[in-house]
Amino acid sequence: MNHVRMVLFGLLLALLVTACGPLRGTPQGPGGATDLPDDVAMAAKETLSAEAGVAVEEIDVVEAEEREWPDACLGLAGEGEACAEVITPGWQVTLRAAGETYVLRTDEEGTTVRLEE
Repeated sequence: MNHVRMVLFGLLLALLVTACGPLRGTPQGPGGATDLPDDVAMAAKETLSAEAGVAVEEIDVVEAEEREWPDACLGLAGEGEACAEVITPGWQVTLRAAGETYVLRTDEEGTTVRLEE
C-alpha cells in the first residue's frame, strides 16, 4: 500500500511540473520582442504609422509581452462601444518612433490593434 502511495504521489508531482509553463504576460527576454510574430509586429507598426504619421520603416519594436485582455476590445473600449466579454490572448507591444515611445495592444494574430492613450 505504501508503494502505491509513493507511485501516485510521483505521478501527481510529474503532472503538476509538466503542466506548469511560462506565465502569460511575462517579458520575452531582453528587448522583449524575441517571440513576437512578424505579422503582429507589422500590424502594430502600421497602426502606429497611421495614428502618428510616422513611416513604418522609422518604427522600432522595443518590447513585446504576451497578455490576456479582458475583452475583444483589448481592454480599450471607446465611449459607448460594445465589446464581447471574452478573454482575448494577444500582445502588449512597445514601439519607438521619432523619439517617442508608444504602447499598443493586439490580439494573437494582430488583426485587432489598439493604441494605449
